[in-house]
Amino acid sequence: VKYLELPEIEVPDDGLKSVGTRWIRLPSKQELHFVSPWGNSSEIWRQHNDEVSRLDKECTVWTPWMINHPAYTVKDVTPLVKRLVEDKQPFFGPVMREDGVYQIYIRV
Repeated sequence: VKYLELPEIEVPDDGLKSVGTRWIRLPSKQELHFVSPWGNSSEIWRQHNDEVSRLDKECTVWTPWMINHPAYTVKDVTPLVKRLVEDKQPFFGPVMREDGVYQIYIRV
């Protein structure tokens, strides 16, 4: 949520809020909901997350986990990449698609 620079909106469910759920509003007025699986306390979730981190080497190599992803457009990815580097957050890219658009991938 921090790196999207989009307005955060109120989560109306106390149970979801208690596990760290956050919602944002897109310029199109649609919403994205970031829901932590069981507050990240599930052993199965931790094992899955550890395996993905091992396979993609903390988001530094391409893996099939990146194929299905939400996307949104920004004029310039440079400020976002700079903030991710400064905060030591793992990401993959930037990579240029065949149509000349640059993409970066961030694990959510």
